[in-house]
Amino acid sequence: MGSVEERLLLPPPPARSGDAGAGGAKRGKWEKTYLDVLGVCCSAEVALVERLLKPIDGVRAVTVVVPSRTVIVEHDLAAVSQSHIDPRYPIGI
Repeated sequence: MGSVEERLLLPPPPARSGDAGAGGAKRGKWEKTYLDVLGVCCSAEVALVERLLKPIDGVRAVTVVVPSRTVIVEHDLAAVSQSHIDPRYPIGI
């Protein structure tokens, strides 16, 4: 079926986003982006998802909810856009 990275990103559902609220934002507005990652099937894959997303400049936190197959990425909109976190998200929206 392919590598774990490939399985984590297929099929491509649309991303949802919402305001992360106040908090220690220094550079800009913090936002939470919710990703439906259907390839996450067990807790062993949590570390892989975190390893892929946490190094991105502007990402403050990554939470993986295995039962709902959801990844929540808290990031600074001034430093990293939603399209950078989730390449399936259409650029320009």
